[in-house]
Amino acid sequence: MATKSMDVLDLKRTNSIKPNGVYQLRVESAETKNGNKGLLLMLRLRFVGQTGSIFQSVPVTGDGSFMYDAFLDAIEAPANGKMKVSELRGKNLWAKVYSQTYNEQESNKIKQFLKPALAAQLKETEEVVAAAGERLRGDPGLEADVDFATKVKDDPSLEESSDPTDDDGFPI
Repeated sequence: MATKSMDVLDLKRTNSIKPNGVYQLRVESAETKNGNKGLLLMLRLRFVGQTGSIFQSVPVTGDGSFMYDAFLDAIEAPANGKMKVSELRGKNLWAKVYSQTYNEQESNKIKQFLKPALAAQLKETEEVVAAAGERLRGDPGLEADVDFATKVKDDPSLEESSDPTDDDGFPI
């Protein structure tokens, strides 16, 4: 089959870097590899319903194996038994994602794999934070905002007063 050559290139960028936040991902590919400190699970995760993907190495053995445990919990793998690496393909999971710059290249990485129940709680909390403070995913102070938003949701007396004020915020 002949390939078509192009004399003109489209220069539009397809920036698929996501802002920090909680996302649903699907395992697109998985393989194991021996790393310097033990066995690694090499994952390519695709954002569900969006463009972009993440390449993530997960330590299976050694100091970082807690991330492997979290990954297994996120895909709701059984607590015992065996699974072929090829069976990971197509599994959906939720994760906290952040963006990083390394060697002048921006990419997304996994900060934390999430159990489905925790992901549901975080998604609900994010809606509260977004509605109340316009601060969305990934701000360094997000944890404090989430904590406050959760308190406001549970105790309406903490909400700002609804007394009328002028444009400068002074009582009328």
